Amino acid sequence: MMEDLISPELNAKFDAFREKLSNSPLKCNFCGATKEHVDHLVEGYTAFASYTPCICDVCIGICIEVIEKNGAAVRVKNFAQKLRESE
Repeated sequence: MMEDLISPELNAKFDAFREKLSNSPLKCNFCGATKEHVDHLVEGYTAFASYTPCICDVCIGICIEVIEKNGAAVRVKNFAQKLRESE
């Protein structure tokens, strides 16, 4: 555990920082919007207990549009199909 690697003083500071972060509202990592500003805020997973990566529905829509315009969606679909065929 991390507590074994750092001094008690530094661990106390880290705990205080983690507590401060846990009390702050979740925000989209791309645009900074909170749950109150968007329809959906998708929470991701991370190994760090003090951090939750998020993306909002607006940014997801922008990402989809960029992927579609660049033709990447077709390439991803074709790649996924090849993976299924190779199983």
